[in-house]
Amino acid sequence: MLPWLTFAVIFLPLYMRMIRAAVLDVLQAQYVTTARAKGAGTIRLLRSHVLRNSLLQPLTMIGMEIGLALTVSVYVETIFRLHGAGNLALGALGQTGDSFDLPLLAGIVFTIAFTVIVLNLIIDLLYSWLDPRLRVGGSAAAQPT
Repeated sequence: MLPWLTFAVIFLPLYMRMIRAAVLDVLQAQYVTTARAKGAGTIRLLRSHVLRNSLLQPLTMIGMEIGLALTVSVYVETIFRLHGAGNLALGALGQTGDSFDLPLLAGIVFTIAFTVIVLNLIIDLLYSWLDPRLRVGGSAAAQPT
């Protein structure tokens, strides 16, 4: 439980503050006022209009910080003596008394790079799901004239 708490303490305050600022900005938008005037309920208003549009900025930050999160996880594994990819990578470097193992280290780096690429692809797909204006090949009405 303590490693998860340590990892959360590093990233949670930044994202909570960012989401709060984004929600407050979106609540001032005209389409939210219009939806309120049309009689949209609070839950529907927050779910459909506010939260969807306020998640774009934190999603961008998550995409940029995936590599940082993997680096932090190596440090957390080292501090709490967990056996994971970070501990395995340090062993492959020869830091823990083992011999230098280039194929293992290359495999770990490839796996981490592949993970970062796949997660960034997922974030790009989430972008198009959250904001229909970003979809490729949308309807002609959405295209600028």
